[in-house]
Amino acid sequence: MTPSAKRACGDCTLCCKVMAIEALAIPAGSWCRHCKPGQGCAIYAERPAIMGQRMILVTPDREFDRGIVGPDERIVRELEGTKVVGATVVKEHQISHGWLVNVPSADTR
Repeated sequence: MTPSAKRACGDCTLCCKVMAIEALAIPAGSWCRHCKPGQGCAIYAERPAIMGQRMILVTPDREFDRGIVGPDERIVRELEGTKVVGATVVKEHQISHGWLVNVPSADTR
């Protein structure tokens, strides 16, 4: 992941659940009350500034997750720039890889 990586948000809205949103008093792991799952943020234009500065990252292969999570789970990392500021575990079926920033596996680096 490079500092120039850009998010390409789609209809997943997983970031609306895995990130803690202190400005809205929403803990990590809880759906934001402004999220319209599968659609996006109902207060996008007025959302807290931190939401525009963070993105989430899901490893595309289980290689990084072996021994840490179950076979049907992935680690989702919350990024602020290039710094990991949070992490959580989600079930693989909750992830839509079409919009998440992916990290190449060790064999492709």
